[in-house]
Amino acid sequence: MSLSTTGINFSGLGSGIDTESIIKQLISLEARPLTRLQSRQAQLQNQLSLYQQFGAKLTTLQAAGDAINKAAAFNLVKSTTSDSTIATISTGSDAQPGVYTLDITKLAQAQKISSTGQTDSTTALGLSGSFLVNGKLVQVTAADSLSQIASRINSADAHAVASIVNGGPGKAYLTLTSSETGAASKLQISNVGTSTLLNDLGVLTGTTAIREFTTNGAYGREFSDPTSAVGPLLQITGAATGTIQINGTAVSLDLATDSLTSIAQKINEAAIPSVTATVETVTTDGVNSYRLKVIGSSTPTFVDNNHVLENIGVLEAASGTELLAAQDATYKLDGVSLTSASNTITSVISGATITLLKEASSANLSISRDADAIKTGIKNFVDAYNSIRDFVSSNSTFDKDTFAAGPLLGDYTVTTNMDVITASITGVVKGLEGKLNSLAVAGVSLGQDGKLSVDDGKLSDAINSKLDQVKSLFMAVGTPTDPNVQFLSSSSKTKTSTSSGFPVVVTQAATKATATSGVAQTGPSSDTETLTFNGALFGNTAATIQLGAGNSVDDTITAINSHPTIGRLLTASKDADGKLVLTASAYGSKKSFTVVSDKAAGADNSGIGATVVTATGLNVAGTINGASATGDGQVLTGDDSSPNVAGLALLITATSAGTYGNITFTKGLGASIKDVINSLTDPTTGSLTDQDKQLQTQIDQLTDDMKRIQDSLTQRESALRQQFSTMETVVSQLRNQQARISALFSGVTG
Repeated sequence: MSLSTTGINFSGLGSGIDTESIIKQLISLEARPLTRLQSRQAQLQNQLSLYQQFGAKLTTLQAAGDAINKAAAFNLVKSTTSDSTIATISTGSDAQPGVYTLDITKLAQAQKISSTGQTDSTTALGLSGSFLVNGKLVQVTAADSLSQIASRINSADAHAVASIVNGGPGKAYLTLTSSETGAASKLQISNVGTSTLLNDLGVLTGTTAIREFTTNGAYGREFSDPTSAVGPLLQITGAATGTIQINGTAVSLDLATDSLTSIAQKINEAAIPSVTATVETVTTDGVNSYRLKVIGSSTPTFVDNNHVLENIGVLEAASGTELLAAQDATYKLDGVSLTSASNTITSVISGATITLLKEASSANLSISRDADAIKTGIKNFVDAYNSIRDFVSSNSTFDKDTFAAGPLLGDYTVTTNMDVITASITGVVKGLEGKLNSLAVAGVSLGQDGKLSVDDGKLSDAINSKLDQVKSLFMAVGTPTDPNVQFLSSSSKTKTSTSSGFPVVVTQAATKATATSGVAQTGPSSDTETLTFNGALFGNTAATIQLGAGNSVDDTITAINSHPTIGRLLTASKDADGKLVLTASAYGSKKSFTVVSDKAAGADNSGIGATVVTATGLNVAGTINGASATGDGQVLTGDDSSPNVAGLALLITATSAGTYGNITFTKGLGASIKDVINSLTDPTTGSLTDQDKQLQTQIDQLTDDMKRIQDSLTQRESALRQQFSTMETVVSQLRNQQARISALFSGVTG
């Protein structure tokens, strides 16, 4: 009997079956639900992305609406000159249209002076000493050359430029040019102490004269502090003492210790007949500076000593060689004679800057409404809307042959939002009956394609002839009937008023916090005194000021008003009884303050006293349209709960309670579209936001579902591998048995 050795054939290790391929195919079949979920999630993510792009375009439209919800967007002007080589003109949004004739006589120029000729510019001059250039100290040693002196001046940051003109042996010159034009910017140069260096160089001569005249007197130069010693302010470290003479009376001064205040006091104590010295405050661009003023029944005579009067600017030495005189520009505008320290003039035509370029010449200047720039803002708004329409259209296509549809075709959320926006933009603006009350009337119409188009001519006519109405069409506008009421702003909750407007009633006018001394000062202060200020006005941080002995009430007022911190926050004055009055710079309870002195109140001091004085300001109080409103200083704002006027902010300048007319309010397209888009994209209640959240929830749920399926597939794959592995083990065992049986039969046969 023979035993077949063929039976089951194996093609390889174990079973010879491609188990890996079988497992992959089985898993692939079972993974079909996962593939469907992945496809669905990709669709939702694409839809969410489109919603986000749609929201971004809404934000762009909102920004374009904000840009034309501002008065500046409609106050745009352009300026021209008949000859740009004679003068130029530029304008800001607050400039008013007009035509002007400009006649220039002289241009402003900076002073320029020169030394006498020196041997050369590089050899040590053997001169030493100190001098001042515009209040900055320059120190020179014997080893310095002409070039090194120029370098020292330029390093001093003295608002002057030092240069070297080298014309050969014996013709090396030092020149000094003021950095600023105008007669008042004449170089202020003086030797210090016993130095004669500037005279030795020929920059100055020995002749002195009053630097700046006032009626029957003279001014000194400006300093940053009236109570600090002049010498340290000028960085003078050496001797700066001298006995000057005024009308023949000697006055000893020491700049190392004397301030402007003490110099004035010494001059007054010298009892020079009819001569009075004071410290005057000069305010430029909101910054205070201080100068000595000496006057008499006629202009006093001054005799200097050790350049003391030159250092404080009462006198000046004559220049050796003046190459250019400091001069103001002189010109006429529409026949009115004017002067300017600069050739750039900003104060003559409101909102305009004129630059003078050529002397003895004339030009015509014009400012006109810039209709093109105004149209640009409106067209930007139109373009932003059309961009949204294009976006929706391109994603809402339908191919009738393939039946392929765009992802937003029939999308309820986008369609509804788009309808709301279109209705808001193309509808009639409430409150503008009988005026330009829609885009169509102003020349912007909605076409069959759903996009806006601009009739340029019609829009230009509206801007040129009815600009105020065009403003109202796009802007939120409040128009009060009383000059004590000004419209500031509104909110999305503010509603359009009736034609009669919202009545404005003031029950309490705003006030500034004011403190008055208990005692009037009738004589000079007998001792130094410290006033300490605190409270909300000062950020609840103490600020102190020390008042000098010998101060009058006027000196105290000057000291407080000129203080760099206190003077910015309140104003000092005196009442009819001579009492010191301190008044906060702004209105309302948030600007309240306290003040206390380290001295008991008396007629020989400020009179404030050692008991804390509290000054409290009042906020405006009242109603708008009969509804509650909240005051903050002079600003009265409708409460959030107030119907119709919530968020309506008004500036009330009235000084007493009463009824102050009505304010009519309309909400133009720029403001309206902002409200609409805010409602659609509101993070809590917006429909677009809600849809985004729903899509994200679905995407997240699908992610969870896919993870569960993936975990199940991983487990299934692991189980299959285990099963096939077991099969391979069994097959291998069977093969081994087959081999042994075959061997047995082979032996029996043999």
